[in-house]
Amino acid sequence: MRFRLIQAHRQEFRLDVPCAGRHEEWILRPREIHDTVLTAEIEQIHATSKGRYGVPRIHAELREQGWPCSRRRGARHQASAGLKGKDRKKDKGTTNSNHAHPLADD
Repeated sequence: MRFRLIQAHRQEFRLDVPCAGRHEEWILRPREIHDTVLTAEIEQIHATSKGRYGVPRIHAELREQGWPCSRRRGARHQASAGLKGKDRKKDKGTTNSNHAHPLADD
C-alpha cells in the first residue's frame, strides 16, 4: 500500500505532495477502524435503497461519497455483513399453450 511506503520513508522525503492529507487520515484511522466504518456505510446505503442495491450500485454510491475503496473490497464487506441486492423480476410468460382450442391458419 502506498501509505505504508510513505510512512516507512517519511524521514527521507518531504510530505508536501497532494496525497499528504490522505496519508494523515490513514495514520489516524487504522485499517480495522476504517473497515468497521466502511461496513456501516455499506449497511446504511443498502438500507436506504430498501435492500435493492447490489455490489455495483453500492460501489458507485461509495465512490460518489468519496470513499476510496475498490469494487472487490466493497463486495467483501457487503458479503461479510450478509447483504445481498434483490434480483430483478423475470418476465411473466403470457402464452398458454395448454388448451384444446384449434390453432389459427397462417
